[in-house]
Amino acid sequence: MGADDHRWQGPAAGALSELEARVTYELDCLSFPEASWVPEVFDTNGQRAGAVLVVGGGQAGLATAFALKREGIHDVTVVDRNPSGREGPWINFARMLTLRTPKYLTGPDYGIPSLTFRAWFECQHGASAWEALQRIPTPMWMDYLLWFRKISGVEVSNGVELADCRGTLSGLVEVKLQSAGTSRSAVFRHVVLANGMDGGGCWYTPPEFTRPLPRSAWAHTSDPIDLEMLRGCRVAVLGAGASAFDAAAAALDHGATVDLYFRRAGLLKVEHRAWLEQAGFLRGFGALDDRQKWAVMHRLLSLGAPAPESAVARVIGHASFSMHAGTGWIETAYRDGRIQITTSAGPREADFAIFGTGARYDLSMRPELASVAPLAARWCDRFTPDETQRADEVGLYPYLGRGFELLERVQGQAPWIKRIHLFNYAATPSVGVSGSSGTGLKTGLQRLVGAIIERLYVDSFDRHLAAMPWPSQSTSPGES
Repeated sequence: MGADDHRWQGPAAGALSELEARVTYELDCLSFPEASWVPEVFDTNGQRAGAVLVVGGGQAGLATAFALKREGIHDVTVVDRNPSGREGPWINFARMLTLRTPKYLTGPDYGIPSLTFRAWFECQHGASAWEALQRIPTPMWMDYLLWFRKISGVEVSNGVELADCRGTLSGLVEVKLQSAGTSRSAVFRHVVLANGMDGGGCWYTPPEFTRPLPRSAWAHTSDPIDLEMLRGCRVAVLGAGASAFDAAAAALDHGATVDLYFRRAGLLKVEHRAWLEQAGFLRGFGALDDRQKWAVMHRLLSLGAPAPESAVARVIGHASFSMHAGTGWIETAYRDGRIQITTSAGPREADFAIFGTGARYDLSMRPELASVAPLAARWCDRFTPDETQRADEVGLYPYLGRGFELLERVQGQAPWIKRIHLFNYAATPSVGVSGSSGTGLKTGLQRLVGAIIERLYVDSFDRHLAAMPWPSQSTSPGES
C-alpha cells in the first residue's frame, strides 16, 4: 500500500453538503464558538459601546470577523457600502480573468482546512480539477467568499457606509453610519478598516488630464465601465500596470480599438512577487526597524509593479491593440466630441480614456477620516531618510503600530486613535502586505486579532480580576 493510499480525498465532487457538515464538525472539535469573555462597556453618556466595528465585508472583513468570533469576541459588527454579493473588487472592477496570487494561499479560513478555497473547489469539481487548475478564476473567488460568509456565520450589514469617525470623552471611538439616506451614531471599542486598496487614501487620476474632459469621457480602472458602450470606439489607456492591461483587454473583448500609453521605454521585467511571498517577509517585516522598512519600500517603488505576463498576453498580438512605450501624456483637450491628447510622440485622438494610474495613500483624502487624519502619525512625522532614499509619497502613509493601529502624531493629543486599525493597503510600510492582498491575509490577520484581544483584555482587566474566584476570608491560602 502506497503512502498516498491513506490520504483523505475529501467529499465526492458535487457534495457541498458533505463539506459543510465537515466544517461544522471541525469547528465543534475546536470548541467553536467559545463563550464570550468581553464584558459590556458604556460610554460616559451611557451609550453601550460595541466591541469591534469592521468596515468592509470583503475577504479581509469576513476573515477578521470570523477570527474574532473564534477567539470568543462575538460582539462584532460588519458593514459594507455595497449590495450583498458585490463586496470587494471581484465583480465590480477586477477585470483580470484569474487571481494573481497562487491558488494554494489561504487566509479567510483562519486555519480550518475545510473552509479553504481548495476544499470548497474540490468538493464541487474533484481533486483532478484542482490539480489541473492554474489560477483561481476571479468570479469563482467571489462565489467562494459568499459561501464562506454563509457557512462561517458572519453577518454583514450591506448598504451601510462609514461617514465619520472621532474620539469620545471616555477614549472610545464614535462613528456615524449612513444607510439609505439616514444616519446613526454608534460607539465602539475598536474599529477595523478592512476596506481594500484605497481604504487609506483614494484612487488617483492626474487632474491635469481629467480636468479638461467631461466626466462621461473617462474612467479610472476602479470605476464601473459600461464596456458595451465602447464597442467601435478608440480607447486610450494610460498606465502599464496590471489594471491598465486588464482594462485594455476588457475593452478589446467588447470590440474597441485600444491604444495603451506609458512613459517607460519598455515593460518592466523585474518580478518581485516571489520575494514578497516568502514566510520570512510576511511574518518578519513588522519587526524591522524604520530604516529597514523604508529601504524595502524605496526599493519596491524603484522597481515598480510589472504587469503579470498573463495580463500582457491577453492584449499583445490583438489586431486592434497598439502599445506606445516611452510615450508620456503632456496635455488633453476635448473638441468635437473627441479627446485630443498631446503626447511626447505627437498628437493622438480617442473617444474614451481609461486611467490605470493606481492610488495615493494619505488619510486626509478620506472624508470619513477628516477628524482622524490630523491626529494620526505619518511616516514623514517619524522618519527622515537620507537623500539617496527619498520617497515623498511613502512619507504620507500612516505610521502604524504592530497591531495595525494608528498612533498619535502628538503624544497625548488623541490616545483613542490607537483603537482604529488599518487592515488595508495603507498599512504596507508599517507592517507589510496585509488584508487587501491574499498574500498577506493569513499572517496579517493573526497579528491584527492578537492585538485587539490584548487591548480588550487589558482595558477590562479590573473586571476580569474581580470575577476571578477567590477564597473566603475564613479560608487560608492552600486550604482545601
